[in-house]
Amino acid sequence: MKTLLFFLAVITMMICFGCSKDEELPKDLASEAVGLYEGNWNVQNNAYGTCEVVRITDTSAKLYLKIAGVQLPVPDVNLSDGGSGKINLNYSDSDGTISGSVQGKAITVKLTDGTISYTFAGNKN
Repeated sequence: MKTLLFFLAVITMMICFGCSKDEELPKDLASEAVGLYEGNWNVQNNAYGTCEVVRITDTSAKLYLKIAGVQLPVPDVNLSDGGSGKINLNYSDSDGTISGSVQGKAITVKLTDGTISYTFAGNKN
């Protein structure tokens, strides 16, 4: 009888602890940001440009940035959750930084090489 009560106690504990809140699954930020954004660069009197965001992993993406039809060589960026539907973009090395965000259908990307910075602001259709 004691053995049966012991097993019932163990099973009850397993059920109680098994019902705890499940861990939240990682969010696929890249899939939320994917798309072609059209807008302007803050150079040469707001030159027309585009930014295409392509998913690599849940938390990284490739940016294809164009200004006046010329594609800029840009490394992959890291994505992080900025809260309230905002996705932060960032990359940094000795040559410069890339920062920005995607919120809804709007994107902002800032390229800085230490002395000069350029900003793209666009919207996804």
